[in-house]
Amino acid sequence: MIVKCSKWVDCGVRDGGCCSDGVYERPSYGTCLLACTVNDNKPSRRDAQSMIDKHKNKPKGLGDTVEKVIKVLSRGKAKPCSGCKKRKEALNKLMPYKDK
Repeated sequence: MIVKCSKWVDCGVRDGGCCSDGVYERPSYGTCLLACTVNDNKPSRRDAQSMIDKHKNKPKGLGDTVEKVIKVLSRGKAKPCSGCKKRKEALNKLMPYKDK
């Protein structure tokens, strides 16, 4: 997700970015969209929350996709265990998706 603010810099921070004004060192999207006082293109609170929710539901990597496929194929009957969560995190690190 790219925040439409002249001070926002995409610096590769997961779920956030960098503020060129230094107000927040590495703000999350929510902080930049909802709390920042120097954001020069601040959306309405409802629009900002919608953007954040849309970003949160995006798969971060292969692990999220595998989890979704298993959930669909099992019709929600297969519940993830701690091992599943670890494998999901490992797959997400191994094959992360790029933000567009």
